[in-house]
Amino acid sequence: MEEKDKLLVRRYKILIIILFVIVIFVATLAFAVYYFNKNAIVVYQPSEEIVQNNYSKKPSNSTRQRKFYQRPYPQKTYPQYNNNNKPANNYEGKTYYREPYKKQEEKPLYFNLNTVDSLDLQALRGIGPSYARRIIKYRDLLGGYVRVEQLQEVYGMSEELYASISKHLFIDKVQTRKINLNSDNIKDLMKHPYIDYSLAKAIINFRKQYGDFQKVEDLKLVHLIDDTTFNKLSPYLDTK
Repeated sequence: MEEKDKLLVRRYKILIIILFVIVIFVATLAFAVYYFNKNAIVVYQPSEEIVQNNYSKKPSNSTRQRKFYQRPYPQKTYPQYNNNNKPANNYEGKTYYREPYKKQEEKPLYFNLNTVDSLDLQALRGIGPSYARRIIKYRDLLGGYVRVEQLQEVYGMSEELYASISKHLFIDKVQTRKINLNSDNIKDLMKHPYIDYSLAKAIINFRKQYGDFQKVEDLKLVHLIDDTTFNKLSPYLDTK
């Protein structure tokens, strides 16, 4: 037991010595840091005269100090409009008015059916690129429109669409491509939408049997021609 007690006493002594050394080391280090920082850092302290000269004076009229001490903001003024269409206040020598809003009226569109192009046709409501191409193509097949009602013969033309666009179209001068009853062959005759193969053959046979047509009205002598067909075809026929 005595040896154990002596060993514990030695250990306590060693621990106390170690703690004492650590405290001395920390105190020495703190003192050294404080000493070096005190001698290394120089704090600038301005004199009283410098402080009074820089901070007690009022800002002068110099441009640099004026910009620093005060920022001039320009005051914006706006004209006051009058809702009664009367002159308002005079702003920079100008008199301003406020006119009442007027809805711009759309000008009606009118196109010559025989000279209009596909782009102008697309300006009409309900007419797209497809319908415009059909109208132009049928005009070329006919040799020119004679009546606005012929638009009803265009493929896909409905009654509602025709009613909406017909009031924007007109025919100024009728100039059609003529079909010569005495010289055109069966293929040339069949190019016209109003003449099918049987009618073209009947015209050729009549011409071979009775000779040339003297006038357009002689076409009525062909057995396949009725009054409706003749009235549709007559503007496109010629005998010379």
